[in-house]
Amino acid sequence: MPTDSFWDLPIATLEKALHLRRQIEALQKTEQDIMGGVSSVNAVAKRRGRPSKTAPVTPVTVKKDGRTGKRSAATIAKMKAAAQRARWAKVKG
Repeated sequence: MPTDSFWDLPIATLEKALHLRRQIEALQKTEQDIMGGVSSVNAVAKRRGRPSKTAPVTPVTVKKDGRTGKRSAATIAKMKAAAQRARWAKVKG
């Protein structure tokens, strides 16, 4: 049963949560030391233009249907029109 307040939690639970938080912070610091200050936890500001050679490589996300980019507005409009025609055909029989 979830508690309504933070203060209703037992001391042992709060101490365990604090211990876990300290472990997470220590691991994040270790990761930053290993990665040279660049961490996956820290958000990297996006820059326009060609990325530098030292920039981290972002993986290409592939959609379920095999696409790697976005659909154009014209393609979306065609898909909506085809879906509407299919709905009308279903209603009309």
